[in-house]
Amino acid sequence: MDGGATIERQGAKNLAEVKLGIDGQLNLNISLWTNVAQQIGQYGYRDTRATLGLKYSF
Repeated sequence: MDGGATIERQGAKNLAEVKLGIDGQLNLNISLWTNVAQQIGQYGYRDTRATLGLKYSF
């Protein structure tokens, strides 16, 4: 890069993640799952995610 500039993505280094979830089968055809994840990184980086899923089999 010209001028000696460096481009770096903050928060992409030294990440830690904790994820907690549960899976369940409601009946023979329907299953459900959910989880919550928290990421923490350098420079004050934080990311929290929640996922909910439903599967129907026939």
